[in-house]
Amino acid sequence: MRHAHHYMSVISPVPVMIVRVPWPMPRWSRVLAAMTPVMRAHGHYQKDISALDGLVASDPADRDAEDHDLAKRLDAAYAGGSGFERFWLYDWSGMRGGTFQLVRKGTPRG
Repeated sequence: MRHAHHYMSVISPVPVMIVRVPWPMPRWSRVLAAMTPVMRAHGHYQKDISALDGLVASDPADRDAEDHDLAKRLDAAYAGGSGFERFWLYDWSGMRGGTFQLVRKGTPRG
């Protein structure tokens, strides 16, 4: 199986964010712990997160054509391409503990 990612939007009062984690996903407790410094960087707390919503089916084998298209567009944005400019993009770094690293700042509506 080729390397795959899972993308989630962060539902919270901070700027709109998308986080990318490897598939299979790290433990949920690690993902939440890694969100703490991200939220603090935006002046909020982990408890301010209302939800982390999956943008595509988690398992690449379960993705339909629409999921594959969205995943390709997200991969391109994470690689420095256009798309999703309003979103702050964070990527998982590390294996066991893991942290989120900022890939690109979102641009405000204007």
